[in-house]
Amino acid sequence: MFARVLCDRSPGLVAGVVLIESLWPQDGQSTMDLLAAEARAAVCQRIRDEGEGWRIPPPSVRQFDLGDEVLERSIEPRSSDQPAATFNDAVNLQGDAPRGTYVLANDRDPQPYASTAEELATHGWRVLEISGGHSLMITQTDCVARLPMQAVGEVAAT
Repeated sequence: MFARVLCDRSPGLVAGVVLIESLWPQDGQSTMDLLAAEARAAVCQRIRDEGEGWRIPPPSVRQFDLGDEVLERSIEPRSSDQPAATFNDAVNLQGDAPRGTYVLANDRDPQPYASTAEELATHGWRVLEISGGHSLMITQTDCVARLPMQAVGEVAAT
């Protein structure tokens, strides 16, 4: 969500974007608008039951399919609450956004970001599939570290 707003607010400064299992809103949409109905219901339930009506407790890291129990145990205590308003506030966009590369973990089932990848592909985005669960920046550090430079090279070539 933040990347989309940043691109909108900085026209000409952002030539391309690399997103890793992210949402990409249109004007007037919020995170809640972009979640699948089941996920939206689960988040709302957690806000009511565990978040005192204003916060979203961190999810279990197991849902991110990291595939490494030691890694999961090291991440879980670092997870923190998120204000619920960050899921409900809609973005206000004025311009077009640059195209980019969308990275999708190919070892998640169900894959909650598949529809975002499909939508962006119809708008000319390159979609890469990599194994390593939702937190590819943790499980595939070398690959993810190379992605921005590859994207810069692709933009320079056009």
